[in-house]
Amino acid sequence: MLESKQKEGAPPDCYGPEASALTKGLLPPGSKVRIEFDVEPTDKYGRQLVYVYRSADDLFINSELVKTGAARRLRVLPNVRYDDLFTKLDWQLLRDKLPG
Repeated sequence: MLESKQKEGAPPDCYGPEASALTKGLLPPGSKVRIEFDVEPTDKYGRQLVYVYRSADDLFINSELVKTGAARRLRVLPNVRYDDLFTKLDWQLLRDKLPG
């Protein structure tokens, strides 16, 4: 699962507008998506936990958001199907930001 830097209903975090713009760019109005659930469809707060794919080219939106730093990995047990992938992408992003 991912933790978005833009929380619904809350004032934007410092990168919230960028995260929102990236998501809107990846999924403009009218985009068809495929939703995939893991073990449990919601968390303890009732939020839906989903993996999102853009139907046109099967782009995994969740991984794109992590790759660009617009979202971070958030482990929500028992929903860990892509936890290894998100961890790898998080580390890769951190490594790429390190100086020389």
